[in-house]
Amino acid sequence: MKKKSSLKLLVLSLMMIMLFGNMSVNAQTPIVKWSFYEMPGGNGNYGISPLAPATQDANLTVGALTRHWTPQSSGSGAQYAWGGNNFTATTFAAAVTANEFVTFTLSANTGYTLSLSSIGAYNIRRSATGPSTGQWQYAIETGEFTNIGSPITWGGVTSNAGNPQAAIDLSTISELQEVAAGTVVTFRLVVWGASAAAGTFYFNDASQAGTPGFPIFGAVTAGGAPTPVATPVISPTGGNVTSPVTVSITCPTDGVTIYFTTDGSTPTTSSGIYSTPFTVSETTTVKAFATKTGMDFCKFKI
Repeated sequence: MKKKSSLKLLVLSLMMIMLFGNMSVNAQTPIVKWSFYEMPGGNGNYGISPLAPATQDANLTVGALTRHWTPQSSGSGAQYAWGGNNFTATTFAAAVTANEFVTFTLSANTGYTLSLSSIGAYNIRRSATGPSTGQWQYAIETGEFTNIGSPITWGGVTSNAGNPQAAIDLSTISELQEVAAGTVVTFRLVVWGASAAAGTFYFNDASQAGTPGFPIFGAVTAGGAPTPVATPVISPTGGNVTSPVTVSITCPTDGVTIYFTTDGSTPTTSSGIYSTPFTVSETTTVKAFATKTGMDFCKFKI
């Protein structure tokens, strides 16, 4: 009997370890999460846009969840949901052209890096005539958008239970790992396939308790040297001229602020900010440097 009791206790202990192990995995904290259960719905109310997240990591800058199309003022928005109607596109390309997509942005604050592991499980609600298909994408800074996986067919449930969507793995996308501070990652969800403009599409809190909401998982980690800004290019590069010459200053790094001087002094952030080419007609020494939030200063260019 004692041996049987010991065996039962061992089995029970193993079951508890397995249970708590699963609980530990599922309890992972998102670095940012949007919740929709506060959305009242009602006449013409499809949820505020841009929508700030409910929670976010203290060292993460988040650009709000934003609709890029305009829903119809008529119709009634669903409760506990965020989205809209007035979809016209039947293809991905047409949806991009018509701005029928949602975006948000993420960037690590100064002194931190961002690594993304997944778009967490979420729920999509749609009407029978709403968009049937969607494609997730990402872009780094002002670069081109890249597809994340294949197009998703949302499912046919049109009640408030919605259609549960599986988590999307981001950990194998190298561009989304150890992203330098200040580098903006834009996510875009393009939707298409509606059969009527009145058809609706929503991010949905089916449980009406903020779960699953819309979570993003990853890590915002301290450390790592900021990425340096590229050295500005001054044109022409120098030499003797016999007539006035137009000087331009460019920088290979997008989105920088260029400071410059024309008296040979070392430029600082109190110096003039370059915006357009200028003309010099006498011996002049131009110095410049560029800065960008979250990145190291570049080397001076003379």
